[in-house]
Amino acid sequence: MPKFLNTIIVRAISTKWQLFFCSMIIAVFAILAYYPTTGSFCFSSIQKDSLSKFLLVITSVLALTTTLSIGFLFAFMQLTSARRFDLYGKFKSEIKSFFEYLASFGDESDLIWATEASLREIDKISYRDFPIRNWNELINQFMTELNKRDGENYDPNLLNRLSMRFRYIEELVSEIGIMCIRQALTSIFLRPVLKSLSLLIFALGLGTLIAFWPTLLNITLLQVLAFLISILTILLFLEIGYWIYRNVSEYVGEVVKKEQ
Repeated sequence: MPKFLNTIIVRAISTKWQLFFCSMIIAVFAILAYYPTTGSFCFSSIQKDSLSKFLLVITSVLALTTTLSIGFLFAFMQLTSARRFDLYGKFKSEIKSFFEYLASFGDESDLIWATEASLREIDKISYRDFPIRNWNELINQFMTELNKRDGENYDPNLLNRLSMRFRYIEELVSEIGIMCIRQALTSIFLRPVLKSLSLLIFALGLGTLIAFWPTLLNITLLQVLAFLISILTILLFLEIGYWIYRNVSEYVGEVVKKEQ
């Protein structure tokens, strides 16, 4: 996507710019209402029955969009949370297996002691401590002893096995951190859901007023509100489409890189 087009879309889906855009629309409608035109467009030419049918269509579309968006949001949250719990279970299981592996060594060499010390620090990590930002500090004792290794004192195969186990634990920690980021990104997917729900409530309320209290609101005001709902609905679909495009592009990009 071109950079300038991406910038325009990002501005268009921003709540701040959407409110500014709506304010401009209200101002334009106020001017047209104050200076009525005699051309093809005229406020009086649009009847409340037409507005009711228009709001019925918009409400139906918003109801479907809101249902699908809420379903996607809950599925995203559930899958992310389940994946995080699963990774945390593997993380604790690997630490337990690592301790059992270290216990199989009869001698308490400096390398084994440093490995156990670093592993105990890692074992203190609880579910709520993620994401981890001080991994190097946690394995500092092991890395210090590893850097002092001597081919005559240590078995290189042992060093490789210990390093591989720490690397696997680090990968689990990284994946759990990614799940934490996905949970933080839930707010991004929550915004269009809240906007869709708000628009649906507003459209239903306006339709109810037209149906049961037709003389309560002026026809010009009803037209302005109906037009705002339609514009905001278009911007809502633009926002949903943009995030779908972003996620699909990132996924496809990762697949292409792997194939290359």
